[in-house]
Amino acid sequence: GLTFCAVAAPVCVVEGVNSLRGIVRSHRLTRDFRWAVFSVCLLILIFKILATTLSFILDLPHVGRVDMLALLINTLFTAIGQVMLTVLYFKLRVAKEELSTKGLQAVFE
Repeated sequence: GLTFCAVAAPVCVVEGVNSLRGIVRSHRLTRDFRWAVFSVCLLILIFKILATTLSFILDLPHVGRVDMLALLINTLFTAIGQVMLTVLYFKLRVAKEELSTKGLQAVFE
């Protein structure tokens, strides 16, 4: 599936590479961890389904107009999903490259 490109966005942001290099790097990082990556992606999908369902339920009385609460819920769950993928990216770097916490700190400097 598409689990090989799951951490392409964090790769592009953290490592400062273009999208094609980000996908190639993501493919290398996720190799041997595809089931774990798939599990995280599935969890994010479940969160998004819950967010959409919750937004729909809260928006029922206001059908036909944009409900700010529904928009906020979807935005929040999207942000949580991106944080989960970024954490996954760092965990894959630690596992594949034996990166220490000092090495992770250097990314933010």
